[in-house]
Amino acid sequence: MKNDGNKAFVKGAIVLTVGVVIAKALGGIYRIPLTNMLGAYGIGVYQLIFPIYSFIMTLLCVGIPSAISKLVALAGVAKPIMSTNGGMPLDNHSKNAANKAKAESGTEAKAANAAEESVKSAVRGDFYAEKVAQERKILRTSVVLLFAFGLAVSIALYFFAPLLAKLQNCAETEKAYKIIAPSVLLVCISAALKGYFQGRMYMKPSAVAQIAEQVVKLAYGLIAVYLALPDVVKAVYSAVFAITVSEVVAVAVLGLYSYIDYVKQNRRIKAFSPEKLYLNARSPVNEQKNRDIAKKLVIWAVPMTISATMGPLSHIIESFMVQNFLVDATAVYGLWAGPVHSLLSLPPVLIMGICISILPSVTAAAANKDKATLTKQFNTAFKWVAVIGLPSSFALLIFAKPVIGLLYGGLEAAEIEYAAYLLSASAMSVLTASMVFLSVSVFNGLGKMYLPVAIIGGASVLKAVADGLLLTKTDLGMKAIAFTSFVSSAISCCVALVLCVKSAQIKLDFWDGFVKPLSATAVMCLCLTLIAFIKRSNPLTQTETLVAIFLTALVYAVALAIIDRSYVKSLTAGLLKRKNL
Repeated sequence: MKNDGNKAFVKGAIVLTVGVVIAKALGGIYRIPLTNMLGAYGIGVYQLIFPIYSFIMTLLCVGIPSAISKLVALAGVAKPIMSTNGGMPLDNHSKNAANKAKAESGTEAKAANAAEESVKSAVRGDFYAEKVAQERKILRTSVVLLFAFGLAVSIALYFFAPLLAKLQNCAETEKAYKIIAPSVLLVCISAALKGYFQGRMYMKPSAVAQIAEQVVKLAYGLIAVYLALPDVVKAVYSAVFAITVSEVVAVAVLGLYSYIDYVKQNRRIKAFSPEKLYLNARSPVNEQKNRDIAKKLVIWAVPMTISATMGPLSHIIESFMVQNFLVDATAVYGLWAGPVHSLLSLPPVLIMGICISILPSVTAAAANKDKATLTKQFNTAFKWVAVIGLPSSFALLIFAKPVIGLLYGGLEAAEIEYAAYLLSASAMSVLTASMVFLSVSVFNGLGKMYLPVAIIGGASVLKAVADGLLLTKTDLGMKAIAFTSFVSSAISCCVALVLCVKSAQIKLDFWDGFVKPLSATAVMCLCLTLIAFIKRSNPLTQTETLVAIFLTALVYAVALAIIDRSYVKSLTAGLLKRKNL
């Protein structure tokens, strides 16, 4: 069963990561023509609303959904007694089965076996029905809670739009905030449904919803922007409205999955014995009222939300500083928050699939005091974070300019050069940020939700102070932002990993989880460096850049498989894992 749990975690991580990969690929495809169509100023206006929007989304849609996932996972921790000598009385259904078997076989042994199997079947059914009832109660409570919060914040964002635009020193963002306000409510509803499914280790609905959302945003957004041009500001508003449209689709997809899942669960319950048996369940949500569930969700969500909002809050402060301290701030910030941030955030977002999947697994293992499973799952997650984060960081560090030129060829040569410098300076934050995400999920699963608040909060304060000093006392400009982003992320990473391993009381497999991926990354970097050396006199064309990226990715995958075949086995085991009750 422990091995099955690890396989379920791997499968959930793979499904969600694949969904995020496809969604982010579509998002990247959308962002490239959008940037080229809007230009540096247009994408700057577009990006200016996202620090506030991301902060609001994180405030409402990270803490509570994570708490939902944690609470749903605990609802599945309950273990019914499966033996007649464990204090569970036989009911009439079981006694009748025993008498029937005795009459047919004429032996006491077969009668006892029949009674035992009848009890086990009925208990499994009764436990499943109880678990489903508790999960649905959590879902209903969380939807109501997030709907109320989302509605209130949507209204507030609409009416505070003029003030926000004034603070950012950009009048065009006022209408953009009003256009995007309804999406806050929609994202809240989606977040509640995602948390419910993720707590059950059922990642497919979240993955499909993200893909559908990006498809609609890409198709509708590009058409709307094209029709609005050459009015750049109107085109920006059209792109913002596409976000709200895409969220409507996401809610519809998750709602459909919820209905189908509801029907399937009811059929499963009816397939078991309808007789009620005594349950020796340990789930903390059993027999709780909606008010108690809501209280538990809020208590757990507060520290998770605070730690999650540190990043968006840092970006808000960053945007205010840049807008008020730098010349040509909107265009310069557009390069940092648009092309550079999109590339920096891509690998960590992919790794979020692993981090989301490990939360319910760690929660269940910690509740059962199963250190062996906890250690195995943490090391598995740590290994896969390194497998993705290490090559991504070094590839962006070495190949920054070709990648920027490939994806954002519509920018001017000087803008590409500047964006490439920013990307190289902050490339290693991809790995450090990914490790921080993993540590936060483990802390939350262990019930130590305030540790991430202290770690990330301290690093964010240091970053804000450093940003202010470097922007006002030096002429580094956005280069200062790139430098402080990496340094603060590195500090958070080191502190978080050390405390995470200590809190969980586990042994980190550093050799298997980090040194082996690092060795494969070194081979990949050698390939990248060789290509850069060969093409040192002539810049890579877009076709050559694509070939180089594919070749180096292939080299990395082969090197990783040669160094350790367990990566291939882990992927295969996760994908072939069957669903269990």
